[in-house]
Amino acid sequence: MIQTPSGDACQIGDTSQPAERFFLADFMLGKLARQLRMAGFDTLYPPPRDYRVWSLFGRTILTCNTRFGERFHPPDVIVLKPNSPISQLRHVIQCCNLRYTPERFLSRCLICNVGVLVLSGDACRERVPLQVWRNHEDFSYCPVCRRIYWPGSHARRMQAFWQKMVAETSETAGGSTVPE
Repeated sequence: MIQTPSGDACQIGDTSQPAERFFLADFMLGKLARQLRMAGFDTLYPPPRDYRVWSLFGRTILTCNTRFGERFHPPDVIVLKPNSPISQLRHVIQCCNLRYTPERFLSRCLICNVGVLVLSGDACRERVPLQVWRNHEDFSYCPVCRRIYWPGSHARRMQAFWQKMVAETSETAGGSTVPE
């Protein structure tokens, strides 16, 4: 169990080295799950209905349910306050020592959580708006839901958001404060 600067506690494994993390987010944490997927972290959401099997997945469990954290003691569980998804994300970044890596950014489908595949511009010509097809060369798609992604302005804003979030969280761990 570790204590964060905000006074929250995390019961997690070794945080001295950033490690590959796999998450399971409970039913109240859909926005947080999407934020983690955006940065390339495998995040199961929604979870199976039977919460008694959650610890069997070998994932860090993210929940707002304090009773779950008290009743079950899997090796990795983070009980979050039911506040804003941004505050929850800061807490997870800090507790799990998450690092932003550009190579992983948007490497998972935000809807399905499946790793996306590279798609040639010619292959998606009929599936994206003409202006998008003309202005971009790099495309990827989800083989499950068939959603297509490209590095547009929205992706750049999301990338800047993640870089800032990780930097601010690192500063907070060092003693400075991060505005809400």
